[in-house]
Amino acid sequence: MAESVGLIGLGLVGTAIAERLLAEGFEVVGYDIDLEKCEDARFLGVTICEMPVDVAERADRVILSLPDTDVVCEVVEWPEGLVEANTLRYIIDTTTGDPDETAALAKRLVERRVSLLDAPFSGSSEQVRKKEVVFMVGGHRPAFEACSDIFEALSDKIFYLGESGSGSRAKLASNLILGLNRLALAEGLVFAGKLGLELEGFLELLKVTPAYSAAMDVKGVKMLDGDFEPQARLRQHCKDVSIILKYAEKLGQDLPLSKAHRDVLEKAIEAGDGDLDNSAVIREIERRGGQVKRIQFAPSVYEHAARIIGDSPWDVSRDAGLLAKGHIEAYRLYEHRPIVVGIDIYNLEAEAYGAEVSRPSSNGIPAISRHPYSTATELIDL
Repeated sequence: MAESVGLIGLGLVGTAIAERLLAEGFEVVGYDIDLEKCEDARFLGVTICEMPVDVAERADRVILSLPDTDVVCEVVEWPEGLVEANTLRYIIDTTTGDPDETAALAKRLVERRVSLLDAPFSGSSEQVRKKEVVFMVGGHRPAFEACSDIFEALSDKIFYLGESGSGSRAKLASNLILGLNRLALAEGLVFAGKLGLELEGFLELLKVTPAYSAAMDVKGVKMLDGDFEPQARLRQHCKDVSIILKYAEKLGQDLPLSKAHRDVLEKAIEAGDGDLDNSAVIREIERRGGQVKRIQFAPSVYEHAARIIGDSPWDVSRDAGLLAKGHIEAYRLYEHRPIVVGIDIYNLEAEAYGAEVSRPSSNGIPAISRHPYSTATELIDL
């Protein structure tokens, strides 16, 4: 019979954890306050419960994938929370949270004969699926050993660091460095673009220089392609940086780079980028330099137009003229069929095979804002 593991929080990361555990042969019993997320998880094979306490009654080991420590305490200790189940023995908290508050919660749970492991990890939801995250675990050593099969199902890189709160402290320091690497990459790419460098080739160059960081592998292409589908939300990292700065102030340590980083992240959130992937920090760097704003289309538009004209998606996404050029070439390639400028290139491809396309599909793209040309015929006359 499959071992049951509880899971509270079925967002981006929680869903990836569920997929990984199911693939490793565990039964996953889950809960989320968002009913739509519950239904999505049920489709994957997760058994959904009505309240957190119901999860703990069906699994004596429960993983938490939640936004912050306040929510963790609510889920664990409030009415209908996990501790109301007498069968609960171990909680694995993957939240990037407040180390002192986490340690205090662990101390309170000892009185209920429940062991809390603070076990945040470095990596995105996509890296969870690929079993590429790095766990940093704090808490009682026997509890860590009792949950070793769960950790090994999720990662090959697991570090036990000592007493409660140790995992959370390590994650804050790790996230400080990781976030600055990502910000440095974004700033460097924008600067290289201003210098006129071809950015796809420049990114490959960076990967073999002393400037290399793992952010280039994980976020570089997303930045170049303007693909900000979230794997880890920008808003969540801003929360992490705020905790970092809170502890730095308590310890009397100035962190000037992290202060600048928080400012960039807060401005990005104000501009509406908070729920995008954290690689979208590059958009805020662009805004600060008077960079021409990215023309807001799906990444597929840039990629297809760039392929047609032999340019890069990065450049096409920033130049209405290049995007129009892609449409001109598409018009020639697709036997001079009339089109509406701004329709997704996928629709142009459909038209090439005989479909009639007169407007964007329900998932399509609006016309280029204030563009002077309305049809391919007008464009071709250029």
